[in-house]
Amino acid sequence: MQKRSKVIIDLINSNINVEQALEILDLLLENIKDKKIKNWLSNEINGYDKDDDIPDYRIVSINLKGSYIIGSAFNGIQGTNQPLPLKPEYIKDYSNIKIKDGVFKLEQMAIAEKENDSHHLSLAMNVLLAQEISCINGEIINAYTDLSLYAYTNIIGAIRSKLLSIFKELEKQYGNLDEYYIDFKDKIKEEKVTKSLITIIYDKSTHIGDNNSIKESIIGDNNEN
Repeated sequence: MQKRSKVIIDLINSNINVEQALEILDLLLENIKDKKIKNWLSNEINGYDKDDDIPDYRIVSINLKGSYIIGSAFNGIQGTNQPLPLKPEYIKDYSNIKIKDGVFKLEQMAIAEKENDSHHLSLAMNVLLAQEISCINGEIINAYTDLSLYAYTNIIGAIRSKLLSIFKELEKQYGNLDEYYIDFKDKIKEEKVTKSLITIIYDKSTHIGDNNSIKESIIGDNNEN
């Protein structure tokens, strides 16, 4: 019986993180020709650019919250860290956010997420944008978006799941991967493996959130759309 590849066992046992697994995969697929696979690897490691297509598993739901004053500061209605209801025409566009960061930052944010009592993180939103899209008939003092529960952790989990499937497929086709090298001289076999990997990478069954569109915004730094 063939010995299982160390990278698979290490990833299952959390002896390596997702960033390390991606780098090992990048090494294994160094000589593969398919640009879709190489682009996915590069984007997951380094982050996605503004015009890149963002995988479904990197789209997470958000809720707009903030502080506001309706009326005068002395006898008006004040709200602190309260939900800011969206105008109907903006609900679709501002209910999700695309997470574009590279895997290193994703893992750091996932750690912070786990350590946070509520297990979710918040991103600042421009006050003027919040004023425009919300139904609050008053002055918004500050605004932010709450990401869904374990948003970054779930993204890391989705990538990890794909990596395991990819490593298993490569092991099935090329044997033990411990030498961290695959010879793709058999072009027919390479084509077959390429199709399998693309199916794994672009499988949408691990998506997060829904298919809502997301407008250009100024939510966060590297997560702008």
